[in-house]
Amino acid sequence: MDDFVRSIFPFSIYSEINNLAFKGKSVLGCLGAILIFPLTIILTLAPFILEFILLKDLIKNWQESNFLAKASITLTIWLILISFYFPLHKFIIVFKENLK
Repeated sequence: MDDFVRSIFPFSIYSEINNLAFKGKSVLGCLGAILIFPLTIILTLAPFILEFILLKDLIKNWQESNFLAKASITLTIWLILISFYFPLHKFIIVFKENLK
């Protein structure tokens, strides 16, 4: 994992979830993977959903916003897109390497 991805996942929750999900071929490992998959989805998407809820009213009032508010909204959306792009890009690279 590179430094940027570590800065996105500072608490290593995802590495702990990964350790629980792949215990091997035992029943507990399979059960852990089934139970932890929804938790992983929720923990991954919760910050983005919260940001969308908070930005929704600001985007609706875009015309009445001053320059500083518009710059803040634009920067926040840009950072959200970057935080989606880098882990997805890293996943694609690792996936292509594993296919070889």
